[in-house]
Amino acid sequence: MALLTLVIVLLGTGCARIAVGLAPRRAAQVPTEATRRGEALMSEALLDGAYDRLPSLIEELTRLAVDNPRDGRLHTMLGMAHLWRVSERERDPHPSPRLTEHVVLARHYLASARALLPEDARVHAWSAGTELATATLLDDQRARRRAYFDMKGSIPRYPVFNLFSASFVFSRLPATDPKYLSEVVDPMFKAVRLCYGKADDWKSRRAAVAAAMANPIVTNGPERVCYPSPAAPHNIEGFFLHFGDALSKAGRLDDAREAWGLASLAPAYATWPYRSDLEARIADPAGHSRVARAGQRGEGMMITSRVSCSGCHQR
Repeated sequence: MALLTLVIVLLGTGCARIAVGLAPRRAAQVPTEATRRGEALMSEALLDGAYDRLPSLIEELTRLAVDNPRDGRLHTMLGMAHLWRVSERERDPHPSPRLTEHVVLARHYLASARALLPEDARVHAWSAGTELATATLLDDQRARRRAYFDMKGSIPRYPVFNLFSASFVFSRLPATDPKYLSEVVDPMFKAVRLCYGKADDWKSRRAAVAAAMANPIVTNGPERVCYPSPAAPHNIEGFFLHFGDALSKAGRLDDAREAWGLASLAPAYATWPYRSDLEARIADPAGHSRVARAGQRGEGMMITSRVSCSGCHQR
């Protein structure tokens, strides 16, 4: 009897595997007018810094995603909208613990986008970041380690972009964490070298960034992230705001001021909506460092602030 039961179980298991194996793979659909509409809505909201429009934006993107369940680009937009909702929660006049639901939804849609757009290494990093955030919410150490290595795995696929992405996500680590320098500070120095060339001191870094910003390259290639773009008109300012924050949290105040100062070389720095945030840091780096080093949840860092997304994208 026991043998018969075992045979039945094995047969059932085998049938299940065959049935699953024969199911068609989920493939991305060709972009449609819905794709273009979703991307345009998200882009306009980011350029306007319209955090208050997120509830209606998320509703419309969700409607589009439900109607187009294999549109990876739409799922990317929806995942990033949920991520924006929680990352700039300082802007919410009535914050609620339910904001954490947006982390879970961001994870869901970015995981879907990653499966549908396996060639997009940016989505890999964004998805890994939401996996890490979800694991942290649930205090799931095994999932956190898995997400950590997943994020690390995204870097070789698109170093110039994902070095920043990884540093940004890991910047919530305590300053005392043994991995803080290697995972948060060092990647930013590497990203600067990849973008603007080898430089061993702040004087040469400043000269390299100034030369690049004097003649920005317009390209669709990987190095496009090293320069302002229509979708991220202030990404240079945001890049160096985070770089300075990372150094300040490490207690390297002179280096932090140098990094923050490089933001002023961006062509549109004079019109950056958050120039005062950066200049306040430069005026009082010790004050910023005290807040960042004492923070238990990344307080004082760009990633947890009202400029987490808007700092690069708002015109």
